[in-house]
Amino acid sequence: MVLLNTIHSFVNLKKIISILLLTCFMMANTELHQLVKLPLLMEHFVEHKTQNNKLSFLQFLTIHYSGSTQKDADYDKDMKLPFKSQDDCINTTSINFSLIDNKVEISKPEFVS
Repeated sequence: MVLLNTIHSFVNLKKIISILLLTCFMMANTELHQLVKLPLLMEHFVEHKTQNNKLSFLQFLTIHYSGSTQKDADYDKDMKLPFKSQDDCINTTSINFSLIDNKVEISKPEFVS
């Protein structure tokens, strides 16, 4: 029974480590790290909401994400929103194969009598 519990906990640990490594890879090699900026989006929405009480979240998203970006008083805050600017996250892998000219000669065996 103890062995079964140990194996079960090891399998759970492998799952957790796999999810952690996959998350680290996705955050480093894609724009997925932009999701970390979601609290800034909500904070900026609250700021706009205090200025205009009738502003809906959809209207806020339309103002900030559709069309061209206008340089207004809060332009710097606008550019810190998620998926508003690119971080030039590019991962390029190049595999090169070079042919090596190795010649192998096989000679006939000599029979000695």
